[in-house]
This record gives sequence, C-alpha cells and structure tokens, in this order.
Amino acid sequence: MKYISFIVAFFISGLLASCTTDNNSIMGSWQLTEHRGNNGAHGFTESIKNGPIFTFKESGVIEKDNTSGTYLISESDTTGYHQDRLYIDLGTEKLYYIYQFESGLTTKLNLIPVTENYQLICDEGCTDVYKRL
Repeated sequence: MKYISFIVAFFISGLLASCTTDNNSIMGSWQLTEHRGNNGAHGFTESIKNGPIFTFKESGVIEKDNTSGTYLISESDTTGYHQDRLYIDLGTEKLYYIYQFESGLTTKLNLIPVTENYQLICDEGCTDVYKRL
C-alpha cells in the first residue's frame, strides 16, 4: 500500500511541476530599471525611469522597443568560471552581455556589457539591471 501511495504522490508532483513556468528562463519582457557601476573609489546605482524593454521569445526572436531582431544564449566554462552569454542582433545594433539573475531572484536580470569576445568592458564593474514585467 505504501508503494502505491508513493507512486501516486510521485505522479501528482510530476504533473504539478509540468504545469509551472520556468522562472529561471530569460523568456518574457524585461525593462531596464537601473545601472550599477564603480568609479574605482566607490560604487553607485543610477535609477532609470521608462527604460527600454527587451522581450525575449522562445523562437530566438527579440524585440526592443519598436525593433525586432534575434538573440543567442550560450554558456562558457573554459577557465573554470561559468558564464551565461547573451548575443543580441538588432540589425544595426549588436549587443554582447554576460547575464545572471540577481542573487537567486528570477525577477531581476543583470546584463553585464562585454566585447564580442566576452571580455569585460568596465574595468571596475558595471551592470544594467532589468526587472521582469
């Protein structure tokens, strides 16, 4: 009887898990709300009102304001440091980022600007913080 109860409980939990959305996904709409940086002497945070909105779709299509393009997500672990990489192609604008969710929160997305070789641009560190809409 315990075995049957375990199987039923396992089946129900599987059904519930399949009904939830993947909150660790970058899919959906994100609005720029702040920029963080460091000038070498101290860190700063600049609030941004009405920042641009990125909308990531599962098909690899991205929309930024009134422009459509494509994006590609990749990972790198070549130096023992894991990076989630994001490349955005909006036609005339090509953007490269390392992305991460803020401290385990799936409602804030940090986009760290990098070069096309995924080298950091800001010597003292900088990031754009996007809020899930």
